Amino acid sequence: MIKSKEALVSIVIPVYKVEKYIYGCLESVITQSYKNLEIILVDDGSPDKCGIICDKFAKIDQRINVIHKKNGGVSEARNYGIEKARGDYITFVDSDDQIHPEMIKYLVEGLEKSGADISICGYSKVLEPVDEFPKLNLSNDWKVKSGEKVCERMYKKDASLVVVYKKMYKKELWRKLRFPVGKIHEDEFLSYKLFMNSVKIAYSEDKLYYYLKRTGSIMNTKYSNLRLDCFEAIEEQIEYFKERRINNLEKEALKHKFYFCIKGLEEVSENQKDLQKKLKVEYKRTLRQIKRSQLFTKEELVWYFEPKSNRLCNILYWKIRKLR
Repeated sequence: MIKSKEALVSIVIPVYKVEKYIYGCLESVITQSYKNLEIILVDDGSPDKCGIICDKFAKIDQRINVIHKKNGGVSEARNYGIEKARGDYITFVDSDDQIHPEMIKYLVEGLEKSGADISICGYSKVLEPVDEFPKLNLSNDWKVKSGEKVCERMYKKDASLVVVYKKMYKKELWRKLRFPVGKIHEDEFLSYKLFMNSVKIAYSEDKLYYYLKRTGSIMNTKYSNLRLDCFEAIEEQIEYFKERRINNLEKEALKHKFYFCIKGLEEVSENQKDLQKKLKVEYKRTLRQIKRSQLFTKEELVWYFEPKSNRLCNILYWKIRKLR
């Protein structure tokens, strides 16, 4: 059911060392066709001119609220934004990314027409900021599923569902949830909980979020100890589903962890002996968890415990994901 009064949407944008890209991001936000916006820019102690640029935009658009704070990382910055948000709905945009002029309107309509708690659109990876957005022939093909079904889809078919951007959330979903401060893979700690706390989720393949794939980001640099945060996040996922006796998702979370072990062993360099050791310990621990879980068939266990090269294991992993 569509609301008679246009809902207020809070857009939370953490800002740090993106002086080269922030103009494109903010231009794409303030020119949205959906106008009832509260734009929260959290300057996370950025050492460049980002803070000045944010203040400049705030002077030309009264919908913008700028928060300047000491650097604490993207999770803390997003949490600040959530605390300040007054909107009926909340969405997140990364400050080096851009959104299509119709994205907010599209996500709001998807949310309200379906009566969902979260709406999700697709995204495009770009190598440089978009100067002119294409005219889109939107399918409006919204699929509505339960939180459990969307979690299953996240593990089996669409890993991009884990990210918090390209989504619109009812504000109440964030009442008790916040991003883990000081962690990377922060979305891995939260997305499954947001899904499981939702009665209905609407998602569409239409691509209205533009993700800038650039060098220098944590996920595009050399493998480091920070990346091990992912294992902590997935352990929480495994325990969450185990406690609730949701066997199918506990199994998928175990497979998800196994994949990250293999992926890490592939990406870590030969001279990173300490990291190699930690990953091998986690790999063996994950195999023990798989065996003890009693969720895998004998045939699957044989596959997991067969000795094989990391690269071959990675390839085979994606094949076994498709076995249903």
